Amino acid sequence: MEDFLEKNGLNPTIVQHNLISRGSFDWNELKLDMYYTLLGKIRKGDTANTLYEVRLEELRALSGKKCDYSLVKKVVTDLMNDSVVKVEKLVDGQREFENITLIGYAKYREGESSFYVQIHPASEHLLFGLERNFTKMKLVSAVGVRKKFSKRIYPILCSHSGQKSFIEEFDDLRERIGALSYKTFTKFKERVLVPAQEELNEKAEISFDFKPLKTGRRIDRIEFIIKHLKKQDEVVKTSKVIEPKAVENAPVVSTLKDIKHPEQDPTLPCVVERMRKRGLTDKEIMLVCRMMSFEDVKKALHTITWGLKEANHPAGYVRSHFPCLKR
Repeated sequence: MEDFLEKNGLNPTIVQHNLISRGSFDWNELKLDMYYTLLGKIRKGDTANTLYEVRLEELRALSGKKCDYSLVKKVVTDLMNDSVVKVEKLVDGQREFENITLIGYAKYREGESSFYVQIHPASEHLLFGLERNFTKMKLVSAVGVRKKFSKRIYPILCSHSGQKSFIEEFDDLRERIGALSYKTFTKFKERVLVPAQEELNEKAEISFDFKPLKTGRRIDRIEFIIKHLKKQDEVVKTSKVIEPKAVENAPVVSTLKDIKHPEQDPTLPCVVERMRKRGLTDKEIMLVCRMMSFEDVKKALHTITWGLKEANHPAGYVRSHFPCLKR
Protein backbone atom coordinates (compact mmCIF):
# COMPACT_ATOMS: atom_id res chain seq x y z
CA MET A 1 0.00 0.00 0.00
CA GLU A 2 2.90 2.39 0.65
CA ASP A 3 4.01 1.94 -2.97
CA PHE A 4 0.48 2.69 -4.17
CA LEU A 5 0.29 5.89 -2.09
CA GLU A 6 3.66 7.11 -3.32
CA LYS A 7 2.89 6.25 -6.94
CA ASN A 8 -0.40 8.17 -6.82
CA GLY A 9 0.93 11.18 -4.89
CA LEU A 10 -1.10 10.49 -1.76
CA ASN A 11 0.14 11.47 1.69
CA PRO A 12 0.08 8.44 4.03
CA THR A 13 -0.71 10.84 6.90
CA ILE A 14 -3.65 13.22 6.56
CA VAL A 15 -4.26 16.26 8.73
CA GLN A 16 -7.25 18.38 9.72
CA HIS A 17 -8.06 20.75 12.57
CA ASN A 18 -9.44 19.22 15.75
CA LEU A 19 -12.62 21.25 15.24
CA ILE A 20 -13.44 19.16 12.17
CA SER A 21 -12.45 15.88 13.82
CA ARG A 22 -14.82 16.64 16.69
CA GLY A 23 -17.42 18.45 14.60
CA SER A 24 -21.01 17.44 13.82
CA PHE A 25 -21.89 16.05 10.38
CA ASP A 26 -23.78 13.06 9.06
CA TRP A 27 -22.08 11.82 5.87
CA ASN A 28 -22.32 8.38 4.31
CA GLU A 29 -19.31 6.09 3.88
CA LEU A 30 -18.45 7.05 0.27
CA LYS A 31 -18.71 10.76 1.00
CA LEU A 32 -16.31 10.31 3.92
CA ASP A 33 -13.94 8.25 1.75
CA MET A 34 -13.91 10.98 -0.90
CA TYR A 35 -13.17 13.61 1.72
CA TYR A 36 -10.37 11.63 3.39
CA THR A 37 -8.79 10.86 -0.01
CA LEU A 38 -8.95 14.57 -0.80
CA LEU A 39 -7.03 15.27 2.42
CA GLY A 40 -4.34 12.92 1.12
CA LYS A 41 -3.83 15.26 -1.84
CA ILE A 42 -3.13 18.41 0.19
CA ARG A 43 0.43 19.75 0.03
CA LYS A 44 2.32 22.50 1.82
CA GLY A 45 1.55 25.85 0.21
CA ASP A 46 -1.87 24.83 -1.15
CA THR A 47 -4.74 27.32 -0.98
CA ALA A 48 -8.45 27.42 -1.71
CA ASN A 49 -7.50 28.03 -5.35
CA THR A 50 -5.80 24.62 -5.61
CA LEU A 51 -7.79 22.17 -7.74
CA TYR A 52 -7.49 18.51 -6.68
CA GLU A 53 -8.17 15.48 -8.83
CA VAL A 54 -9.45 12.39 -7.00
CA ARG A 55 -9.56 9.19 -9.08
CA LEU A 56 -11.97 6.32 -8.65
CA GLU A 57 -9.03 3.91 -8.83
CA GLU A 58 -7.67 5.50 -5.66
CA LEU A 59 -10.98 5.15 -3.83
CA ARG A 60 -11.30 1.51 -4.88
CA ALA A 61 -7.78 0.62 -3.85
CA LEU A 62 -7.98 2.35 -0.46
CA SER A 63 -11.48 1.22 0.49
CA GLY A 64 -11.58 -2.20 -1.17
CA LYS A 65 -15.10 -1.36 -2.37
CA LYS A 66 -16.69 -0.87 -5.77
CA CYS A 67 -17.32 2.77 -6.67
CA ASP A 68 -19.55 2.88 -9.73
CA TYR A 69 -20.04 6.03 -11.77
CA SER A 70 -23.70 6.62 -10.90
CA LEU A 71 -23.03 6.46 -7.15
CA VAL A 72 -20.00 8.77 -7.42
CA LYS A 73 -22.03 11.26 -9.45
CA LYS A 74 -24.68 11.33 -6.72
CA VAL A 75 -22.14 11.78 -3.90
CA VAL A 76 -20.17 14.50 -5.75
CA THR A 77 -23.45 16.37 -6.24
CA ASP A 78 -24.10 15.95 -2.52
CA LEU A 79 -20.63 17.33 -1.75
CA MET A 80 -21.44 20.44 -3.80
CA ASN A 81 -24.77 20.93 -2.04
CA ASP A 82 -23.83 19.98 1.52
CA SER A 83 -20.33 19.88 2.98
CA VAL A 84 -21.17 21.79 6.15
CA VAL A 85 -19.62 20.82 9.47
CA LYS A 86 -20.96 22.26 12.71
CA VAL A 87 -17.99 23.02 14.95
CA GLU A 88 -17.97 23.92 18.61
CA LYS A 89 -15.51 26.34 20.22
CA LEU A 90 -15.05 27.67 23.74
CA VAL A 91 -14.89 31.49 23.64
CA ASP A 92 -14.49 33.39 26.91
CA GLY A 93 -15.81 30.38 28.79
CA GLN A 94 -18.93 30.12 26.61
CA ARG A 95 -19.71 27.42 24.02
CA GLU A 96 -19.87 28.89 20.53
CA PHE A 97 -21.21 27.01 17.49
CA GLU A 98 -20.33 27.72 13.89
CA ASN A 99 -21.29 26.11 10.58
CA ILE A 100 -18.32 25.84 8.22
CA THR A 101 -18.43 24.71 4.58
CA LEU A 102 -15.50 22.45 3.66
CA ILE A 103 -15.93 22.08 -0.11
CA GLY A 104 -16.08 25.18 -2.31
CA TYR A 105 -16.21 23.52 -5.72
CA ALA A 106 -16.78 20.00 -7.03
CA LYS A 107 -17.10 18.72 -10.59
CA TYR A 108 -17.72 15.29 -12.06
CA ARG A 109 -18.14 14.63 -15.77
CA GLU A 110 -20.28 11.59 -16.52
CA GLY A 111 -18.28 8.57 -17.68
CA GLU A 112 -14.92 9.89 -16.44
CA SER A 113 -12.86 8.10 -13.80
CA SER A 114 -12.00 11.24 -11.78
CA PHE A 115 -13.70 14.12 -10.05
CA TYR A 116 -12.29 17.54 -9.16
CA VAL A 117 -12.58 19.44 -5.89
CA GLN A 118 -11.51 22.73 -4.30
CA ILE A 119 -11.51 23.60 -0.59
CA HIS A 120 -13.87 26.38 0.48
CA PRO A 121 -12.04 29.61 1.48
CA ALA A 122 -13.93 29.62 4.82
CA SER A 123 -12.22 26.38 5.86
CA GLU A 124 -8.65 27.17 4.72
CA HIS A 125 -7.53 27.80 8.29
CA LEU A 126 -8.82 24.34 9.29
CA LEU A 127 -7.00 22.37 6.58
CA PHE A 128 -3.91 24.29 5.39
CA GLY A 129 -0.71 25.18 7.23
CA LEU A 130 -1.80 23.79 10.58
CA GLU A 131 0.72 24.20 13.41
CA ARG A 132 -1.37 23.40 16.48
CA ASN A 133 -4.72 21.87 17.50
CA PHE A 134 -4.66 19.47 14.58
CA THR A 135 -5.44 15.77 14.12
CA LYS A 136 -3.07 13.40 12.33
CA MET A 137 -4.61 10.27 10.82
CA LYS A 138 -3.51 7.39 8.63
CA LEU A 139 -5.16 7.62 5.22
CA VAL A 140 -5.37 3.84 4.84
CA SER A 141 -7.16 3.60 8.20
CA ALA A 142 -9.57 6.48 7.57
CA VAL A 143 -10.67 5.02 4.22
CA GLY A 144 -9.90 1.37 4.92
CA VAL A 145 -12.41 0.94 7.73
CA ARG A 146 -15.79 0.28 6.12
CA LYS A 147 -18.44 1.12 8.69
CA LYS A 148 -19.74 4.68 8.87
CA PHE A 149 -19.37 4.99 12.64
CA SER A 150 -15.83 3.55 12.53
CA LYS A 151 -14.96 6.33 10.07
CA ARG A 152 -16.46 8.98 12.37
CA ILE A 153 -15.07 7.70 15.67
CA TYR A 154 -11.57 7.16 14.23
CA PRO A 155 -10.71 10.90 13.82
CA ILE A 156 -12.14 11.65 17.26
CA LEU A 157 -9.79 9.06 18.77
CA CYS A 158 -6.84 10.45 16.78
CA SER A 159 -7.59 13.96 18.01
CA HIS A 160 -7.15 12.63 21.59
CA SER A 161 -4.24 10.29 20.77
CA GLY A 162 -1.92 12.00 23.26
CA GLN A 163 -4.30 11.27 26.14
CA LYS A 164 -4.98 8.05 28.00
CA SER A 165 -8.73 8.70 28.01
CA PHE A 166 -11.39 11.32 27.39
CA ILE A 167 -15.09 11.75 28.15
CA GLU A 168 -17.90 12.49 25.70
CA GLU A 169 -21.43 13.62 26.50
CA PHE A 170 -23.70 10.83 25.24
CA ASP A 171 -26.25 13.05 23.46
CA ASP A 172 -23.58 15.32 21.97
CA LEU A 173 -21.71 12.35 20.56
CA ARG A 174 -24.85 10.88 19.01
CA GLU A 175 -25.48 14.15 17.19
CA ARG A 176 -21.87 14.66 16.09
CA ILE A 177 -21.48 11.28 14.39
CA GLY A 178 -24.99 11.06 12.94
CA ALA A 179 -26.37 8.44 15.33
CA LEU A 180 -29.42 10.27 16.70
CA SER A 181 -31.69 7.32 15.91
CA TYR A 182 -30.02 5.30 18.70
CA LYS A 183 -31.55 7.01 21.69
CA THR A 184 -30.73 4.49 24.42
CA PHE A 185 -27.21 3.56 25.43
CA THR A 186 -28.02 -0.14 24.93
CA LYS A 187 -28.83 0.41 21.25
CA PHE A 188 -25.95 2.85 20.80
CA LYS A 189 -23.55 0.33 22.27
CA GLU A 190 -24.91 -2.49 20.10
CA ARG A 191 -25.11 -0.60 16.79
CA VAL A 192 -22.33 1.97 17.10
CA LEU A 193 -19.68 1.39 19.77
CA VAL A 194 -19.10 -2.36 19.57
CA PRO A 195 -19.00 -2.62 15.73
CA ALA A 196 -16.65 0.38 15.52
CA GLN A 197 -14.46 -1.00 18.30
CA GLU A 198 -14.17 -4.40 16.59
CA GLU A 199 -13.36 -2.94 13.18
CA LEU A 200 -10.78 -0.46 14.49
CA ASN A 201 -9.15 -3.26 16.50
CA GLU A 202 -8.77 -5.21 13.27
CA LYS A 203 -7.86 -2.54 10.72
CA ALA A 204 -6.46 0.59 12.38
CA GLU A 205 -3.54 1.66 14.50
CA ILE A 206 -5.75 3.13 17.22
CA SER A 207 -8.90 1.84 18.94
CA PHE A 208 -10.69 2.15 22.25
CA ASP A 209 -12.34 0.62 25.26
CA PHE A 210 -15.31 2.42 26.78
CA LYS A 211 -17.04 2.87 30.10
CA PRO A 212 -20.59 4.28 30.51
CA LEU A 213 -20.91 6.97 33.19
CA LYS A 214 -24.14 7.79 35.02
CA THR A 215 -25.75 10.78 36.61
CA GLY A 216 -28.36 9.23 38.83
CA ARG A 217 -29.83 6.30 36.92
CA ARG A 218 -29.24 7.63 33.42
CA ILE A 219 -26.09 7.06 31.36
CA ASP A 220 -25.23 10.53 30.09
CA ARG A 221 -21.49 10.28 29.40
CA ILE A 222 -19.05 7.79 27.92
CA GLU A 223 -15.40 7.48 28.87
CA PHE A 224 -13.18 6.39 25.97
CA ILE A 225 -9.90 4.68 26.88
CA ILE A 226 -7.36 5.02 24.06
CA LYS A 227 -5.70 1.85 22.75
CA HIS A 228 -2.63 2.21 20.52
CA LEU A 229 -2.28 -0.88 18.36
CA LYS A 230 0.28 -2.19 15.89
CA LYS A 231 1.84 0.15 13.39
CA GLN A 232 -0.38 0.68 10.38
CA ASP A 233 1.92 -1.07 7.91
CA GLU A 234 1.71 -4.26 9.98
CA VAL A 235 -2.05 -4.55 9.62
CA VAL A 236 -4.06 -5.77 6.63
CA LYS A 237 -6.38 -2.92 5.65
CA THR A 238 -8.81 -4.15 3.03
CA SER A 239 -10.18 -7.35 1.65
CA LYS A 240 -8.38 -6.59 -1.62
CA VAL A 241 -4.98 -7.20 -0.07
CA ILE A 242 -3.76 -10.78 -0.40
CA GLU A 243 -0.72 -11.58 1.68
CA PRO A 244 2.09 -13.32 -0.24
CA LYS A 245 2.15 -16.71 1.43
CA ALA A 246 3.66 -19.73 -0.27
CA VAL A 247 1.06 -22.32 -1.29
CA GLU A 248 1.49 -25.55 0.66
CA ASN A 249 3.32 -28.25 -1.31
CA ALA A 250 3.65 -26.00 -4.37
CA PRO A 251 6.38 -27.43 -6.61
CA VAL A 252 9.47 -25.56 -7.72
CA VAL A 253 9.06 -24.89 -11.43
CA SER A 254 11.54 -23.71 -14.04
CA THR A 255 9.17 -23.31 -17.02
CA LEU A 256 5.45 -22.74 -17.46
CA LYS A 257 5.05 -26.30 -18.71
CA ASP A 258 6.17 -27.53 -15.28
CA ILE A 259 3.33 -25.77 -13.43
CA LYS A 260 1.00 -28.20 -11.71
CA HIS A 261 -0.88 -26.27 -9.09
CA PRO A 262 -1.63 -28.28 -5.91
CA GLU A 263 -5.34 -27.59 -6.30
CA GLN A 264 -5.34 -29.35 -9.68
CA ASP A 265 -7.92 -27.00 -11.16
CA PRO A 266 -8.59 -27.94 -14.79
CA THR A 267 -8.84 -24.26 -15.76
CA LEU A 268 -5.21 -23.60 -14.80
CA PRO A 269 -3.95 -23.32 -18.41
CA CYS A 270 -6.65 -20.72 -19.11
CA VAL A 271 -5.70 -18.73 -16.01
CA VAL A 272 -2.02 -18.83 -16.98
CA GLU A 273 -2.94 -17.49 -20.40
CA ARG A 274 -5.04 -14.71 -18.85
CA MET A 275 -2.05 -13.63 -16.73
CA ARG A 276 0.11 -13.57 -19.84
CA LYS A 277 -2.47 -11.42 -21.67
CA ARG A 278 -2.39 -8.98 -18.75
CA GLY A 279 1.33 -8.48 -19.38
CA LEU A 280 2.93 -10.75 -16.78
CA THR A 281 6.18 -12.38 -17.82
CA ASP A 282 6.64 -16.14 -17.60
CA LYS A 283 8.91 -15.64 -14.59
CA GLU A 284 6.24 -13.53 -12.84
CA ILE A 285 3.50 -16.08 -13.61
CA MET A 286 5.59 -18.88 -12.11
CA LEU A 287 6.17 -16.79 -8.97
CA VAL A 288 2.44 -16.08 -8.66
CA CYS A 289 1.62 -19.79 -8.99
CA ARG A 290 4.10 -20.64 -6.25
CA MET A 291 3.12 -17.90 -3.82
CA MET A 292 -0.67 -17.57 -4.16
CA SER A 293 -3.58 -19.96 -3.88
CA PHE A 294 -5.39 -20.67 -7.12
CA GLU A 295 -8.60 -19.13 -5.78
CA ASP A 296 -6.78 -15.90 -4.90
CA VAL A 297 -5.24 -15.75 -8.38
CA LYS A 298 -8.67 -16.03 -9.98
CA LYS A 299 -10.10 -13.36 -7.66
CA ALA A 300 -7.22 -11.02 -8.53
CA LEU A 301 -7.78 -11.52 -12.27
CA HIS A 302 -11.50 -10.84 -11.84
CA THR A 303 -10.79 -7.59 -9.97
CA ILE A 304 -8.24 -6.53 -12.60
CA THR A 305 -10.74 -7.09 -15.41
CA TRP A 306 -13.30 -4.96 -13.60
CA GLY A 307 -11.06 -1.96 -12.95
CA LEU A 308 -8.42 -1.99 -15.71
CA LYS A 309 -10.20 0.46 -18.01
CA GLU A 310 -10.01 3.23 -15.41
CA ALA A 311 -6.35 2.59 -14.53
CA ASN A 312 -3.91 5.35 -15.50
CA HIS A 313 -0.96 2.96 -15.27
CA PRO A 314 -2.23 -0.45 -16.49
CA ALA A 315 1.00 -2.39 -15.91
CA GLY A 316 1.36 -1.15 -12.33
CA TYR A 317 -2.37 -1.65 -11.70
CA VAL A 318 -2.17 -5.31 -12.79
CA ARG A 319 0.89 -6.07 -10.67
CA SER A 320 -0.54 -4.31 -7.62
CA HIS A 321 -3.06 -7.19 -7.31
CA PHE A 322 -0.28 -9.77 -6.95
CA PRO A 323 1.55 -8.92 -3.67
CA CYS A 324 4.41 -11.27 -4.47
CA LEU A 325 5.28 -9.05 -7.47
CA LYS A 326 5.50 -5.83 -5.45
CA ARG A 327 8.96 -4.42 -5.06
